[in-house]
Amino acid sequence: MRVILPIQLGDLRGWLFTLYRVVQPLLLGVGLIVVMLGYRAEVDAQANARSFYNLDLLNTRYTSDGAMVLAFNGPMKRVMAGEELLLAVDGRAIPTDYNAQTAILSGAEGAMVRLDLQRADGSRHSEMIRRSRQYLTDAYAGSGFTFESRHWLQFACAELASIIMVATALMLWWRRPHDPVSATLSVGLVGNVLNNGLPLTWTDTPALFNVLTGTLSGLGLSLALLFFPDASLRSRWSLTAIPVILLSTIVGDLVFWIRALDSVNTVLSFVSPIALGLALIARYRATPAGIARQQIKFAFLGFVTGLTLVLVSNLLAAAYPSAPSPRTQVWLIVSANMLNAMGFTAMLAGLLASLLRYRLYDADTLISRSAAYAALTLLLGAAFAASEKVIEVVGEEWFGEGNKALAAGAGAAVAATLIAPLHGRVHHWADARFQRALAAVRSVLPRRVADMREYAGLDDLLATVIGELESGVRAQRAAVLLADADGSARLARVDGASMEEARAWAEAWRPDDAVLERANDDALFPLRLMLRADGTGTVGWIVLGPRPDGTFYSADERQALAALADPVARAVHVILQRGKREQDVTSRIEHLERELGRLRALTPA
Repeated sequence: MRVILPIQLGDLRGWLFTLYRVVQPLLLGVGLIVVMLGYRAEVDAQANARSFYNLDLLNTRYTSDGAMVLAFNGPMKRVMAGEELLLAVDGRAIPTDYNAQTAILSGAEGAMVRLDLQRADGSRHSEMIRRSRQYLTDAYAGSGFTFESRHWLQFACAELASIIMVATALMLWWRRPHDPVSATLSVGLVGNVLNNGLPLTWTDTPALFNVLTGTLSGLGLSLALLFFPDASLRSRWSLTAIPVILLSTIVGDLVFWIRALDSVNTVLSFVSPIALGLALIARYRATPAGIARQQIKFAFLGFVTGLTLVLVSNLLAAAYPSAPSPRTQVWLIVSANMLNAMGFTAMLAGLLASLLRYRLYDADTLISRSAAYAALTLLLGAAFAASEKVIEVVGEEWFGEGNKALAAGAGAAVAATLIAPLHGRVHHWADARFQRALAAVRSVLPRRVADMREYAGLDDLLATVIGELESGVRAQRAAVLLADADGSARLARVDGASMEEARAWAEAWRPDDAVLERANDDALFPLRLMLRADGTGTVGWIVLGPRPDGTFYSADERQALAALADPVARAVHVILQRGKREQDVTSRIEHLERELGRLRALTPA
C-alpha cells in the first residue's frame, strides 16, 4: 500500500468532539480523586513495606501464590540466594488483599516468626527470624535518610508530577478543545495519572484495566508528539514509528503486569522514547522556518531534557535490585523517582509552551544556554579530574601516598582558574551554533555597517540594517525615522507595514530619552531603538514590531540591539555628512559651469 504524505488530522467536530468534551472531564475527575487519595495509599504502602523489612525481607512483586521477596539487610542474606516466593508467615498463607498482608506480616517487636519460602527451583524451606525494626534502621544508617523521609520524598515527587499532568490536561481541554493534538495529549496525560495512581489507591485493580490505562497513556502521549504541532505526519519515519510505539507500548504493559521477563520490559522502556526522538528530528528537518518550526524546537528542547532525565531514572531503577548495599539502594531509588518526575515536568513544559505558542522564540536562547552550561560542566569536570590525577601521581614521588587531599584541592583550584576563560569561549561557541542570526547581529552587522558608511548610500544602509534585524531578532515589521534639525522625526524607511500606518503612528509618537524604549501595549512598534553616539547626537530611531508569536524581545535580543545603536548612529551620521558635502560640491560645480557658460557667451568668437 502506497502512503502519500502529509497525513492531516482535521479538527475535532461532531460526535467525536462531543464525546471528548463529555468523557474527558469525567476522566479528569477520576484522576484528581486518585491524586487526592494518594496520601492514604502512601500510608498503607509504607506500613506494608515496613512489615516486610521488619522480617528482613524486601518485597519485589506479588503473584497468585504469595509474595516474591529478597533478603534485605540481616540474617536472611545467609539463607536466601536470590528471589524466592514467600508462601506463609507462622503458617498463615499470604493473602491477595493488601491490608490483610500487612496484618499477617506485622506483630510484636522481637517476636520469633517462621517464614515458609520456595526457591526458584521449586524446593521449599522454613526459616525462623526475629521481627525487628533494627534491620531498617541499620540499612538507612549513614545514608542521610530515614525510611519515612525517603518514602515521603518519593511521594512528593510523584504527587507533584501527577498534579502537573492533571493541570496540563485540564488546560488543554479548556483552551484548545478542537485541536486533535491537544486532545490526544490531554487524554494521554490522564491515562498516565490513572495508570500510575490507581494500583496504589485500588490495590485490587484488574491487570487488564492497568494494561488499558497504560496503553492509553503511552499511545496518547506518543501520537500527540508524532502529530505535533499541526496534526499532520510529514515524514515517513513518523509513520514508521507509529506501529513500533504501538507494539512496544502494548507488549511492555503486558510484560509488566504479567510479571514475566522483566529484562524485556526494561529494554522496551527505551524503544518508544528513542522512536519518538528520531521522529521529532525528522519532522524538524522537514519543517520550513516559521511558527511550526519554533514549536517543534521548543517541544524538542523539553523532550530531550525530559528524555535524558527519564532514561537516567530508568537506568538507576534497573540498577536498584543489584545495588551492593541498602544505603546505595536508597540513593538509587530516591534519585530515580526525582529524575523521573523532573523529566515528565520538562516534557510537559515544552509541549505546553509550544501548543499555547508561548514565547516560542525564546527556545533558541534556552537551547544555547543549556548547551553552554552542559559543555562548561563537562570541561571543568574533565580539567578537575585530569589535574587531580596528575598531581596525585607526581606528588607520590615527593610526599608518598598521603597527598590525596592536596591533589583534590589543587585540582579544584585549577578548575576554578579555568572558569572565567572557558565561560566566555563556551558561551560564544553556543551562541554561534544555536543563535546564528542573533550572533550575526552582535558581531557581523556592526562591521558591515562600519564598511558601508564609507561607500554606500543611506537607503542601502537602512535596507541592510532592517533586513538583518528582521532576521536576527525576528521582527515582524520595522521602520527607520530620522531626526530633523527641529527635533521632529520623519519616516525614512518602512518594512512590513504600510506607509500610511507608519506615518499615522509616527505623528502620534513622542520619543523619550531612553536608548531602548519599551511599550508592550503598542501592537505596531513596541520597541524603539534610539540611534545616538558620542559626537553625533541623536540621528534617528529604529522602531520594531513584535516577534511572530506576539511576544516581546528577550533580554539577549535587547542587549544586542542596544549595542548596535552606536555603530548604526555613526554610520548614518557619516553618510548624511558625506551627502551634504557631495551636495555642496555638486552645487559648486553647477554654479561654476553656469558662470563659465555665461563668460563664454560674453566672449567674442
